[in-house]
Amino acid sequence: MKQTRKWIALALAGALSLSLLAGCADQSAPAASAAPEATPSAEPDTGAASSDALVIAEQGIFSIGGTVIESDGTFDVANYYTSREGSTAHVDHANVLYQIPENNTGLPMVFLHGYGQSRMGWMTTPDGREGWSNLFLRMGHSVWLIDQPRRGEAGQTSVAGTMTTTP
Repeated sequence: MKQTRKWIALALAGALSLSLLAGCADQSAPAASAAPEATPSAEPDTGAASSDALVIAEQGIFSIGGTVIESDGTFDVANYYTSREGSTAHVDHANVLYQIPENNTGLPMVFLHGYGQSRMGWMTTPDGREGWSNLFLRMGHSVWLIDQPRRGEAGQTSVAGTMTTTP
């Protein structure tokens, strides 16, 4: 198990390093503006897509690794909130959201968040602007946003922990 985790960590670190290098290599891509200036228009909005629309050709989400654990007993949906007997849970897995733009360059970007974070940190900013994932999608890179085991969308765990008030 430890050997498998080491290989997965090594593969993810390598993919992240290569994707960062590939993303930095394309200096011809247009710079993204922070916010477009609003210009008054005499014509009503017809709902047509603007020229800067982000077109996603394919997207999905999947889990990888982890364990399925089962509770003893017989499952009864009527008692689901009071008893977990007979339940199953997928735990200790990674969860990956991917998006592939229509103008895909073939150079993917792999985003791995830090401690206490989730993939949402790559998708937006605290003030609501587009995050790094959309900026790279606009440059034609597919994005792979990973929630590490026990964090974000992959938050369930089979490992018991103890919370203390001691820092």
